[in-house]
Amino acid sequence: MGCRCDAKPEELEIDKISNIENPNSNQTVQTISEVNKINTYNSNFHKSSTLTPDIKNYLSKNNEIFQTITDKNGTINIDDNTSKKNTIDIYQEEDDDSFEENIIDRTVPPDEFSKYIFNHINLLRENPRSFINLIQGSESNIQKDKKNRLIYKTKLKVALDKGVKAFEEAKLILSNTKPMEKLKYDYNMKLKLPKNELNIKGNHHLKNQILIKGDKGINIKSYWKEIIYEPETCFILMIVDDNGKKAGYKRRSILNPEYKYIGISSKMINNNFICYITLR
Repeated sequence: MGCRCDAKPEELEIDKISNIENPNSNQTVQTISEVNKINTYNSNFHKSSTLTPDIKNYLSKNNEIFQTITDKNGTINIDDNTSKKNTIDIYQEEDDDSFEENIIDRTVPPDEFSKYIFNHINLLRENPRSFINLIQGSESNIQKDKKNRLIYKTKLKVALDKGVKAFEEAKLILSNTKPMEKLKYDYNMKLKLPKNELNIKGNHHLKNQILIKGDKGINIKSYWKEIIYEPETCFILMIVDDNGKKAGYKRRSILNPEYKYIGISSKMINNNFICYITLR
């Protein structure tokens, strides 16, 4: 842009106003002090008898632009309507005595661990047989510890009940399960995560929230808690579901075609991890 060294003060002022009015201008944000200065300058120009009728008319026509400017975080956003179009939903979640503010997309889980579980459960539902090789390859991670207990060992150790038998059963079920519709993420089914380790170890925090959700008309039919903080291991063991008397419960829920919606939330608290999963 060329120099305006010979321009009159009123011409320079019109340039400033044009920059604000023009949406293609790079000058879209003004500091409060700058806008106050322009407002004062504009008012003086408007009252001045030395201005030409054309300049007075221009200033009078565009003066309302300064009346709609709002103060946000110490800056002035000139085009507030434009900024709203690109704003991601901001929510506040109450957690006991505090609020946690997050920027989220409500169509997917808010954290990477939960997104992994969400995406892989849907891949499993779309093509159950395609995961047979994954389960078979995972059998090599079945070991016994020093006390002769069965464990699944990758980045962490997880206790098993049946071991290989549970993995074989999972492969058989996957081979006979038909593809089904993917689950949709339901933000309203997402459970609040506990703030301390005591609530992680017990189920009171989980069951209490299910009751609250029920009071609000959200009918959660299946729910459970995971304490496995490595997503691939968590996903594999949900399919195998080697869990004593409740063996197969999680797998049956994941592969239940009647369920249409899922809610997932996860978090590391100190050295403990927790993941809540809900289905309906």
